[in-house]
Amino acid sequence: MMVRLVTNEHKLHTNIKHPDSMHKNKLCILCNTNSVETVEHFLLYCQPLESQRNVVFSCIKECSTDAVFNSFMALPGYAKIKFILGSNVLNLDIMLFTDILINCTPQVYFMYELRNMLDELSSG
Repeated sequence: MMVRLVTNEHKLHTNIKHPDSMHKNKLCILCNTNSVETVEHFLLYCQPLESQRNVVFSCIKECSTDAVFNSFMALPGYAKIKFILGSNVLNLDIMLFTDILINCTPQVYFMYELRNMLDELSSG
């Protein structure tokens, strides 16, 4: 799933490879903000996914130090996404970074599956 988000093989509405992308608008179907459903919007800003996003952020905090978590929170949006999807933009010790990824990836996966389920319900 993480690879899908990185390689644009996901079901978000901005994916030009998705079979329905020509027939759907690119706006997020989960929130009423008229935001384009990008990976950044999905992972960092979509309000209906806020509680699950907080679980992901809590996981990062629990697996690291306060200094590392504060550095993560200070990153710009695109860098937070890179970190969540597996790029060690904070140049952490490899064992620490691996521990964060191992513990947080299931949470991101759940967030993605929740989004897909809500999308299917709204279009069904």
